[in-house]
Amino acid sequence: MEFAREFVENLLFVAVSGLLFLIVVVGDGSDAMESRNIFGRRDRRYRRYGRGRSR
Repeated sequence: MEFAREFVENLLFVAVSGLLFLIVVVGDGSDAMESRNIFGRRDRRYRRYGRGRSR
């Protein structure tokens, strides 16, 4: 039971941190992502989405 509990807690932590990361990236707009080149070629598409939603 201990192992299962720790596994569930880790899953929740990863899910919450992933959601927070997505919220920060979307809210920040993709200008920061563009300068870091995280997504490489797909970056233009994400920039368009970010500007359409946030601004």
